[in-house]
Amino acid sequence: MNNVWILDADEDNRSMAFEALASAGVSAVAFSSPRALIAHPRRNPPNAAVIDARTARGSERDIRGAISARIVVVTTWFDVQPWLDLGVTRFLLKPFEIPSLLEHVDDRRDRSRRCPGVRKTGSRRDCRRAM
Repeated sequence: MNNVWILDADEDNRSMAFEALASAGVSAVAFSSPRALIAHPRRNPPNAAVIDARTARGSERDIRGAISARIVVVTTWFDVQPWLDLGVTRFLLKPFEIPSLLEHVDDRRDRSRRCPGVRKTGSRRDCRRAM
């Protein structure tokens, strides 16, 4: 895990995630809008991305197209269907503990919670059960 991109419109949330990753020795780049993330140069592409579902709403497909790395969607609600349709299976519920964030983005400790059994037309309840 060398480089993680963070997308969250809330400055406090971005800072918290950025500082947590930095304290674990992880390089991070934080964005406040989908447009900024999508426009960011790809010289050092991310190994993982932590995406706030509410901030990304309506830009899921563009974000998925811009990031080929693992995506962890952070959400306070269960509107995850657009992400499931794009093949994302990693979700983290707010509020979360820092160790959970690190576990979800670190492929060396690939014990992250997934929604593997959720059908493409899966319900919120299916993902909640998997989490």
